[in-house]
Amino acid sequence: MHACTDLGYSASILLEKNCEVFLRDYQTEGAQIEDVLNDIKTFSPDVVFISITNNTIGSDIQFVKTIKDFKPDCKIILKGAIFFNAKPEHLALLDLSRVDFLVGEEVETVV
Repeated sequence: MHACTDLGYSASILLEKNCEVFLRDYQTEGAQIEDVLNDIKTFSPDVVFISITNNTIGSDIQFVKTIKDFKPDCKIILKGAIFFNAKPEHLALLDLSRVDFLVGEEVETVV
């Protein structure tokens, strides 16, 4: 488990730009998918930004599918070291069909 500093930095930048932000560390809380979907229903985000790890990429992609099935118009951004300078043949092994953007560099620049 690691602190979701990327998401915190992103939230801070977006708040400075007067964007509405909802940030929750579901993994650390031990939350369930029902908690996520309830928050999506309540907050109705345009974008969901997910910080992933190489070890959890499979379940993270499944998580994206669940979100897209629940709210198809929501844009999904995945941020993870795995996407930094990734070889196309490695990315081809992942089902990224429901992901809208991949971030592999410093998140502050991208946001």
